[in-house]
Formats: sequence, structure tokens, C-alpha cells
Amino acid sequence: MKAALIQWTKYAACEFGKYGIRVNCISPDPFPNIEVQKKSPEFINKLTKKVPLNRIGLAYELQGSIIYLASNASSYVNGTNLQVDGGWTCL
Repeated sequence: MKAALIQWTKYAACEFGKYGIRVNCISPDPFPNIEVQKKSPEFINKLTKKVPLNRIGLAYELQGSIIYLASNASSYVNGTNLQVDGGWTCL
């Protein structure tokens, strides 16, 4: 599903860019919700060991990426997938 959305982002960026419409996406990993964190501390511990920053993501940490892509600071960014994953995909 994620791969399809990333590809659609690239397609839409090419298709709608001529109209001044930018299309980007954010891929957050791993951001387990609070219920998972409470119910499965062992899982969270294993998960943090797989992330180069050695911790899971916190919801507020997505704000900067969202604000960046919604602002004029990213006015020439189009068709990109911004990975907010603590280095998860580096491994």
C-alpha cells in the first residue's frame, strides 16, 4: 500500500505540477500508538533496538515535516517521499 501511494505521489506530481500543484508524501516509521506502547513493552523494546536513533517516534515529531511541506520553504519540492523514521530505512 505504501509503495503504491509513493508511486501515485510521483505520478500526481508530474501530472499536476504544470498547474502549480505540488504533491508530496510522508512515510513515518515506526510510530506505534499509545495503546501498543502500553500493552506491548517488550515489542517496543525490540523495535527500538532496530532504529538507529534507538527509540520509537513520537507523534509531535511529524509536525516539522508537515509544516515544511505545507510552507513556502518547500516551494520547489514536488513528487518526493519524506521519510520520518529515525533512520529505520538506513538499515
